[in-house]
Amino acid sequence: MLESAINYRRAFNSFSLHDTNYMWCPSEDEWNRAEIICDFLRPFNNITKLIYGSSYPTSNLYLGEIWTIECLLNSIFTNEDLIIQQMAHNMKAKFEKYWSEYTMVLAFGAILDPSKKLEFVQCLYEEVDPFYVEKVKQIKINLYRLYDEYVNKDDQSNESHSQVQASSSLGGGKGKKFQVPLYQARVS
Repeated sequence: MLESAINYRRAFNSFSLHDTNYMWCPSEDEWNRAEIICDFLRPFNNITKLIYGSSYPTSNLYLGEIWTIECLLNSIFTNEDLIIQQMAHNMKAKFEKYWSEYTMVLAFGAILDPSKKLEFVQCLYEEVDPFYVEKVKQIKINLYRLYDEYVNKDDQSNESHSQVQASSSLGGGKGKKFQVPLYQARVS
């Protein structure tokens, strides 16, 4: 809506000159503030559409996009306009409430993305967190722990699978083997 109004800036100004009853035309400062706010909020809109408007998995994008939001929030604090600074402060407080701790599981999504990997996560944490070394270490430990759990579970699954196949094979004449389908072997 703000973008649409900015496109008709001259029309609003012209309307205020021709209609004496129109008293709510934004001042030049308000138009400038609207442009700054619009430029500031555009990436938030794009990120929201990317994450929530996609029909494909986006867990690998999560960490980078949240990091982008945090950087945007930090960058707007340097604006001279006190109203924009207050808006940024309120947004940053809400951001900190929900995202001050990046979700470790979703950091795994970025690490497992072949285009990003662990170095990507380390660089992002380094930019926003003074204690990034410890957090990256924890992510690494938990990722290896999760991988080890997967390997152990897979080994157990393969072991039980081979036991089921060995016990379900029946010897026939002249070297023929008959196999009971796996789903039937599990039922019996």
